[in-house]
Amino acid sequence: MEHYQPEFVVRYLAENADCACPHCLSSDDANPLTSIKFNNQQRDSLDVTCESAARQMLLNPDAFVLHAGKNDEIADAQPDIWLETLNQECLNLAMHPALTVELSLFAIGILLSRVQQYQGAKANDPALLVTMAQELCLLAEQGVLAQQYVALPQIGTVQTMALKSLGAKRMSFNLPPMEKMAVALKIGELKIMNDAQLVDRASSLQTQWNVFKTANNLALIYRNILIYKLYTDIFPGKNDVCYGEKFLRLTQQFFQLKMLFAIWAETGNELTDDIISSLYISLQSLGEDVDITINDEEKVLYALALI
Repeated sequence: MEHYQPEFVVRYLAENADCACPHCLSSDDANPLTSIKFNNQQRDSLDVTCESAARQMLLNPDAFVLHAGKNDEIADAQPDIWLETLNQECLNLAMHPALTVELSLFAIGILLSRVQQYQGAKANDPALLVTMAQELCLLAEQGVLAQQYVALPQIGTVQTMALKSLGAKRMSFNLPPMEKMAVALKIGELKIMNDAQLVDRASSLQTQWNVFKTANNLALIYRNILIYKLYTDIFPGKNDVCYGEKFLRLTQQFFQLKMLFAIWAETGNELTDDIISSLYISLQSLGEDVDITINDEEKVLYALALI
């Protein structure tokens, strides 16, 4: 079986034998190392609710340089070649040098939308996935994807839903007391806003995010989060899932994290490495939202509106 360890896992194992973050101190098993066995692969990763693990994944430009080897584990007797290929093409789009993180998500959404109609033939022709992904890469290099992304319709309804969901979350922040209270109050305000107020709030936070992202080099962090989700979850998952729903859950998490960083920016406090990992963990530890009341055929379109 092929055995893969990303650089962030290698570094964590070398440097963080005894983590003293709140998660590790309260856990019976403080070892965040995880292993996912799939087809003929073993993918090592880390549970990033551990702050040391999260910092290694979020902040290292080489976090996903893969160290490959072999082990004696037995490969799956009936490998899912379709999912393996689809996951690899999603990873390729996430790492494509011609794409920003937003355009990578946009390209993945287009790929999943196209793939959904071919599910009946997937067992016979996974090469179809490679062809479609290559076409998207060519469109990216020609600048066509960027033009299409700019022309995406604005759907305030889905942003309102995502902000409401963020306001309803009971997040635990490992922050200094004053900053913790300031962020918690701003998130709590989302619960009592009406839809019109939430649309305005989403717009102001998006503007804040655009400035804040550039000033703090958050593109690297977002790229690493995307690759982590694709790699660790073997996104989009097993064959019986609705790809649109999986993609909506993914973009909803990204949208809410953007809003959380923008809320932090409004406090005027410095964004340190510890703050980055704490904000990310506070959202990541709650998992994906499950109350998504949108028709299946609309889910990819709504997901694209959250990028």
